[in-house]
Amino acid sequence: MDAHQHRLVDWLHAHTDLGPEARRSGGALAGTMLAWSHLHGTVSLEVTNQYTGMGHRAATLLDSQLHMLADAFRHP
Repeated sequence: MDAHQHRLVDWLHAHTDLGPEARRSGGALAGTMLAWSHLHGTVSLEVTNQYTGMGHRAATLLDSQLHMLADAFRHP
């Protein structure tokens, strides 16, 4: 394994009960990246006032994204 892969394995051990050999470990890493990118995008657009004049409320969009991610990963 290279240094990047070791960091991923370390993160996986620190934040889940999964090891790199677990079938769900890929889903945990993919889910983390998906959640980060969705939430980062929404927050970035809100911070730079990109929703102004669009009729969107960032809180509503963020809430919708959180529910979508929870549904996608079967989180209660």
